[in-house]
Amino acid sequence: MERETQQSPKTKMESLRTICDREFSIQQQKIDSFTASFPSSLNSIKSLALDTAQNHAKLAKMKANLREAEDELVKVLAAKTRKEAKQMATRDSISAVKSRLEELKRTVQVQRSRREEYGAIISRQSLGSYTHLTMGCTYGSCMARMG
Repeated sequence: MERETQQSPKTKMESLRTICDREFSIQQQKIDSFTASFPSSLNSIKSLALDTAQNHAKLAKMKANLREAEDELVKVLAAKTRKEAKQMATRDSISAVKSRLEELKRTVQVQRSRREEYGAIISRQSLGSYTHLTMGCTYGSCMARMG
């Protein structure tokens, strides 16, 4: 039995050694695979980093262009607003002038009516005086009064 116990640890050791060798081999393959793929991964990461840096530069340039476009838009909108305000002021001015013109036309019309009315009154009065003079004075009677 002693022999069995001695073999048993030996067998166990060999079994463990076999397991360790297999594990070592597997780990060695993983290391080799990692070592082989590392440069390509590193190149891929470098490429991504360069692309990212280029994109950051493009983004900064686009942001600057956008700010310039926004500034230009603000200027254009301000000019448009000023132009619209000027147009509104002009319209208001034209409206006020038209209103004043209509008021003046009405005043002129009233003045014409009064002038015609006063002219008619004066004409009637003149005609009445003339008639009174001519009716009351015949040629001979007016001459006698004069002389």
